[in-house]
Amino acid sequence: MKKYLVIIKTEWERQITYITNSIGFRTGNLLEVLVQLIVWSAIFRSTNIIKGYTYEMMMTYIIIGWLILFLTSTYDLNTGVARDIHLGTLSKYIVRPLSYIRYITFYSIGRSSFAMLTGLVIQVLILVFYIDKIVWTGHIPSIMLIILMVILGYFIELFLSIIIGLLAFWFTEVSGLYFALRVVRRLLSGAYFPISLLPASYLTLSKIFPFVYTFFVPTQIFIGKISFTEGLLGLAIEIVWVLILYGLIKLIWNKGLHKYEGYGI
Repeated sequence: MKKYLVIIKTEWERQITYITNSIGFRTGNLLEVLVQLIVWSAIFRSTNIIKGYTYEMMMTYIIIGWLILFLTSTYDLNTGVARDIHLGTLSKYIVRPLSYIRYITFYSIGRSSFAMLTGLVIQVLILVFYIDKIVWTGHIPSIMLIILMVILGYFIELFLSIIIGLLAFWFTEVSGLYFALRVVRRLLSGAYFPISLLPASYLTLSKIFPFVYTFFVPTQIFIGKISFTEGLLGLAIEIVWVLILYGLIKLIWNKGLHKYEGYGI
């Protein structure tokens, strides 16, 4: 376990070295949240309720939802995996008594946890400003459930990033695939707007994929529009998806190694 803590510590030190880069990303995140808050505030000037959402519910949905999004982001981890494959640096991990998948997982935890901390500061500032608009049921078991869903949501995003990165065994560029996946993820997760505002068929389609359980469902639990029991079902589906994605990683990794022509092996 000590070697994994060293990986996390090393990545924290690297992130601190490039703190201005992190500040730039957080500024962009702040603008994303503020734009949504401003747009929805303008919409609610002409109405008091939109398909069951009050102004306070919508503000809560955006603030809490984007906090969850920041906490589950891996920040283009796929590019690091692809770079290791293309540059041949993957070779040094193959010959070491350390699983590359485990290494990249803890590397991501170190990288993301630093980003999470800076992102959390931004969200807290927004939360303080809108504190009188926040809707919360106060149900502690639901909060614990949301925390578990956020943790699983992080691993869903992590495993998807690793899968995209591992496709570099066959493709010279994977960043476009990741960008497309990120757009699809935000559309299907409800990051741009609550999915319940759309026809029921859209929500039904979204439930097939894991993304809806990483944004829409936990925020709905938070504001009391989804029951604790429904949340447990969502948690179970997340667990299934985590297992499926991990299985895909193992499959792609094993097949990719047969194709890999690294340096120094």
